[in-house]
Amino acid sequence: EAANAFLKLLEEPPENVIFLLTSEGTDRLLPTILSRCQLIRLSPLSEDELAEALIRFDGFSEKEASLLSRISGGNYSMARHFDIKLLRESRDDLIKFLRMAYVQDAAGITKLSQQWQSDLNLENQFALCSTLELLLRDLLIFRETGEEKLISNVDQLEVIRKFCESLADARLEEMIDHVRQLKGLLHQNVQFKLIFTVLALRFTFLMRGNDPVIPDNKPWKHLPALTYDPTAP
Repeated sequence: EAANAFLKLLEEPPENVIFLLTSEGTDRLLPTILSRCQLIRLSPLSEDELAEALIRFDGFSEKEASLLSRISGGNYSMARHFDIKLLRESRDDLIKFLRMAYVQDAAGITKLSQQWQSDLNLENQFALCSTLELLLRDLLIFRETGEEKLISNVDQLEVIRKFCESLADARLEEMIDHVRQLKGLLHQNVQFKLIFTVLALRFTFLMRGNDPVIPDNKPWKHLPALTYDPTAP
């Protein structure tokens, strides 16, 4: 309804007005709106370009810039506002989160998720999700190759090695996909603690190589606040 209302304004704009519309994907826009716009694609920066900018213009060290360039998805505006100290502390908490998810420590997961929601602004919530995604990627790469030089979180190599030895059947690709999907919920203002509560439940099964108890096609069974299907029984 909002898009249709905007379409009328776009068709009959006031004089001397230029609209600049931004979107993460053209698939989210009505074709009738797209047809009335000039499309300009702004691709993410490469890791090297982003790291160079953070060092040159924002005073980050080479090590800090390297970390931020990996977790920011090529978004310079987002990367320069990350709290690097908080991110490092959060990475340690993410390792605790994985352990608590495995043993189904509900109290610990609830407390940690609430702490993240209280302490992190939206930018750093995205950064935390990206940090988790990067950590899972390191686990997957090390398990498949055993190559230390390919690991981003090299200071956590011992943790990564033990994880791969203990959880050889973990479905890491699916765990990464879940993180990517849940990052989209942040755009919909879903509470951060709810996102990670659901994520922990799914990780409990995926780390054991099993299917989650709630299938992908019935997401409303997690919590009503995430995805609601009015046709569901």
